Amino acid sequence: MRLIPLALLVTTALLQTACDSPATPLSATSDLTNGPAAAVPADRLWLPREAEGGSGGGPVLICAPNVTEKVSIKRGAFRLNRATGRFVQTVTVTNVSSTDIFGDLVTHKDPIHLALSGLPTSIGLFNAAGTTLCYVVGSRYVAVDVGADERLTAGETVNFDLEFVNPLNLPITYTPVLIAGGAAP
Repeated sequence: MRLIPLALLVTTALLQTACDSPATPLSATSDLTNGPAAAVPADRLWLPREAEGGSGGGPVLICAPNVTEKVSIKRGAFRLNRATGRFVQTVTVTNVSSTDIFGDLVTHKDPIHLALSGLPTSIGLFNAAGTTLCYVVGSRYVAVDVGADERLTAGETVNFDLEFVNPLNLPITYTPVLIAGGAAP
């Protein structure tokens, strides 16, 4: 397996305005013409479409892999933090696979993210790290702290809190999606 050096690093906004057509999501572990796209040094990278075997037409977005099927995600009840006015939910993620889950496939660093697909737009995620560019585009996500070893080892469990701003007291609903890697979540 060869790694593709990713020399093209530009901001998402600049690249999207320069493209004639929308980018095609591509898993960070997908096979490309020149090998897997495992070397992803930042959280939003793009490859020329020719690297996918295409004939141009704009860049290809490298997406971090969705590893939801490798974990168990348990969501606790919502509780109101009266000091902040935010609703807090504890989430427990357990790696139920037989392999470690790394943030980055090369350096084994970079965060693992939990995206909240389908969270109503009127409900804010106070501790959001950003919004997704892949999977369900525009979903808010948080970085999951998996400890100093920068991995969620087989059988390991991590707990973290989500903080929601819900001024209309609407039901807080979402589908959790775990995304691992330094590519775009």
